[in-house]
Amino acid sequence: MKIRDDDYWEQKMRIFLHDPMDKALMIQGHENRARDVARALGISTPSKDEVWLFDVIAAGLDRANLPGYSFDPSKNGAVDFMTSPQITHPVSRSCLEFTGQCSSAAVTTGQIVEIIHRDTDDTAIRWDKKTFFNYLFFVLRKRIVMENCGNLGFLWDKMPADTRIPDHSIWNHAGMVSALYTSMKESENHRASMVVFAITPVQPFINKTRKLRDHWVASVILSWLTFEGICQVMDMLGPDHLLYPSLQDQPLVEALLSKDFGSFFQEFRDWSSLSKDEGVASFPNKFLFLAPGGREASIAQGIEAGIRSRWKELSGVVLEWLEGDDGGGVASIFHRQSDGYWQFNWSSANLVTLENQESMEVLFHKDKFREIFKTVEDFSASWSHARFAYPVTHSLVQTVMAASKSVPTVTRTPEPGIKCPVCGEFEILHGGKNAGASEGEYKKYAHKFWNRISRRLGGVVVKEGEELCAICAIKRLAPHALEKYARDHILRTLFKDGSFPSTTEMATVEFRERLREKGVLPPLTPSGGMEFVERDLIDELHMSGDEGLSPAGGALSGGNQDESKNPGHNPAENCGGNQDEPENPGHDPAENCGGSQDEWENSDHDPAENCGGSQDEWENPDHDPPGNARAGHTPGVRKVLSRGRRLGIVHSEPDLYYAILMMDGDKMGDLVNGSTVDARWEDVLHPGLVQRYKSGTLVAKKELWMGDKNGQGGYLAKQRILSPALHATLSESLGTFSLHVVPHIIRQCQGKLIYAGGDDVAAVLPLSRVLEAASAIQRAYNMPFAAIINREVVPVTKTFDGSHPIMLLPGKGEGISISAGIVLCHHKQPLRGALEESHALLDGVAKKRTGRNAVAIRLKKRSGHQRDFAVKWGARNPFVNPDSETSTGSDARVVTSFLKVQDAYGEGILSGSLLYRLPELKVMVHSVLNRDGLSQVGLDRIVKIFSAEIYRSGNLAQRFPGKSNSDRREAMATEAARHIAGMTIAWDKKANQGRGAWHYNADAPIIARYLSRGGSSI
Repeated sequence: MKIRDDDYWEQKMRIFLHDPMDKALMIQGHENRARDVARALGISTPSKDEVWLFDVIAAGLDRANLPGYSFDPSKNGAVDFMTSPQITHPVSRSCLEFTGQCSSAAVTTGQIVEIIHRDTDDTAIRWDKKTFFNYLFFVLRKRIVMENCGNLGFLWDKMPADTRIPDHSIWNHAGMVSALYTSMKESENHRASMVVFAITPVQPFINKTRKLRDHWVASVILSWLTFEGICQVMDMLGPDHLLYPSLQDQPLVEALLSKDFGSFFQEFRDWSSLSKDEGVASFPNKFLFLAPGGREASIAQGIEAGIRSRWKELSGVVLEWLEGDDGGGVASIFHRQSDGYWQFNWSSANLVTLENQESMEVLFHKDKFREIFKTVEDFSASWSHARFAYPVTHSLVQTVMAASKSVPTVTRTPEPGIKCPVCGEFEILHGGKNAGASEGEYKKYAHKFWNRISRRLGGVVVKEGEELCAICAIKRLAPHALEKYARDHILRTLFKDGSFPSTTEMATVEFRERLREKGVLPPLTPSGGMEFVERDLIDELHMSGDEGLSPAGGALSGGNQDESKNPGHNPAENCGGNQDEPENPGHDPAENCGGSQDEWENSDHDPAENCGGSQDEWENPDHDPPGNARAGHTPGVRKVLSRGRRLGIVHSEPDLYYAILMMDGDKMGDLVNGSTVDARWEDVLHPGLVQRYKSGTLVAKKELWMGDKNGQGGYLAKQRILSPALHATLSESLGTFSLHVVPHIIRQCQGKLIYAGGDDVAAVLPLSRVLEAASAIQRAYNMPFAAIINREVVPVTKTFDGSHPIMLLPGKGEGISISAGIVLCHHKQPLRGALEESHALLDGVAKKRTGRNAVAIRLKKRSGHQRDFAVKWGARNPFVNPDSETSTGSDARVVTSFLKVQDAYGEGILSGSLLYRLPELKVMVHSVLNRDGLSQVGLDRIVKIFSAEIYRSGNLAQRFPGKSNSDRREAMATEAARHIAGMTIAWDKKANQGRGAWHYNADAPIIARYLSRGGSSI
């Protein structure tokens, strides 16, 4: 498509401003107020004839057939927002009342006009009309919030377009009107089309990695490529055309616009305290937008060309970096592998109308969209030109996309030579100067090439003997190449930190924190950097064996005993640390440092990635890499370990493990298609309007909303259908979730976020904080409205005053949930396998086997043994009575019991020997269950079985000795027994050939023991 001129963008601005942003404050005179705002931007507002059709279509897509204003109170459907300012959630059954004191519409408009003048009076020369439109679309709402126009504060983000149905904002409506205007005006058949565009492959690109940093870099690159595709839509059509994902607050979008608006964005971040992790991959691989009907193919081709061009630029920078060691011979292999790597799929459909109903019944089941078409027909009585079935269009375009993705668009020829050991798909890069060379010469030349690369990077980023293909080289070397050859590249916005923790660094977070708390390690720098002694400590921990470190440089003395053979020993209480589990009483020398396995094949440890080091450290690391490991410890590390041991701080087995957290929204396709929207029309209409209908004081269109004597109508109780504004709001809620909520929680739990694209989350965390983080993310996902107050994500219910940012999140609903998979990995376990296992655990166990809305945890021992625990987030523990005197809270979920057991072990209330004896109770527990089930008698007997074992372990007697503590010990033993019983006993309805059976999982408390380092609470 042609490059857009000023006339195009000015016309979009005019249409966008057909309504003022404060329209809800007073409908009367809103046209005049819109003209005042437009004049401040140097434009005029459109005439009614110009905008009427598109305004009606947008309103009809989003709203319902509601009565308007009337002098007759019984027929008046208008809502005075100044009297009753309410906003409703478009997905969940929730609403909020604004309790602030609104200024008048006239005063508010004057304040907005003043802001625009201040911001734009000196920009006429340097801003073109496209920049003005971006100011209107991205910046003005933030400026209005900051200046507290009309005393509305953060209500401005949610300011409704229609006070009768306040579940979508004026910003959403204005953007939809301008997008429909452009689409229909530029279409030969005057139709708007919905287009979905996707980039693949996803999992092979981000998961085929050896290092956590490579996994992060790959995720960021994929997110950036999606962004570059979106940029093409922004250039060709405008940001208002994007339906999903939301562009608001996106770091890459703000980086793109930083030349003109960087100071505005930074000022808003500082003022609002809404920090976000700019190094997070937050764009998914798919986006949805409106386009002119009949021009979809040319737009899709433009998007594909733009993405290919940007990818070629990035890969070219990496190639330039590589060619510094080879003089250009590597280029032919590099281009063969990288140029055609990405595949693109897209599909489109004109907005479906009522006239297309029969056609849709041929393509889909005839009843699939019957209710939607009926709703559109009933509501179109008020909107004669709004006979569009938006939900049907979305289902159609997604169905076509799913079908097209099943047919590969790229067929690759088999690769010759030695395959890349990371991806196993492409030939390793080499100079290409050895045509006809023998196999020995081929290997010799390839080794020589990669050894030069390794030495250039100090043997750290690429280790000696490591050889990569073009794709894996891009993932490994892109940040280095950009730093050297393309410092102004927009990707450096995300790579500017330059650091990502290794698996060893993440596994030792809590060990190092224990040392730091006692003053053994120096404090972190303000930017989170470490002193060299801590870096050396991480290096040597990486090189240590599975038994950990002692001050002398060898295995921990007295360690690695079989707990089951030493029942009196409690690792939590003694200096020897946690021992190996019963199934692995010894250790495998091949697994330890100095074994036969290549270091880089089993770990992603990279000292240059630690501590937020500078970019220069990547090229010239100034400390010894782990490849040059020394015999014994350096003096500084020896001193740290000796001082720590004297203070009772030892490096033990759990300090060799870290957690991978994967989370994914359940049935997101259903939610995005609107089928799992929990809200009914009575939930999204203004509560006052609903109350008047139910009380009988409003009679206009009563039969439509309350139902007639034949049961027709009754829309108050029917599900709210999918609409563009609902899509936009859901998109913004997922954007808020991934940009603000998830990063905040992961930071609070000392983890590192890899990606958070909409409902997808990947992160690495210390053991004791991972379930806390997953639980907090799950709770936030189901909050309709939330705020970050006192460093916590808290739900906002009933009222708000606009003083805090109000985040609209996916909310509650029968089909609205998120599942989690947590794998506890040894820091030397190959990363690719760990990531694949994490995905398999999430999809196969949490979602499929447990039934979604669940968490699955796997302890993956280095010996190969694994322990699993899976439960639904909301599963109740029948052994915990919230009203009992011994209960510490009203939360009787099994997940909470798991955390209680985790805490109890960390506090020394439960011993390791006790937890390893629990499998021995299986026969006794099953005997009670088969006889008494979960009757009160059965519940009491099982609790007594566990409480007796807790007494026998002796930990309570050591912690709380004497007769005076007898009642306390009994209460604590009973409480712990209830939690252990709840997490180990469950009814498996699929067992016994579908007849069901009791399942006793004694692994669950042992997993909790591994997560107990320091304890946690939620």
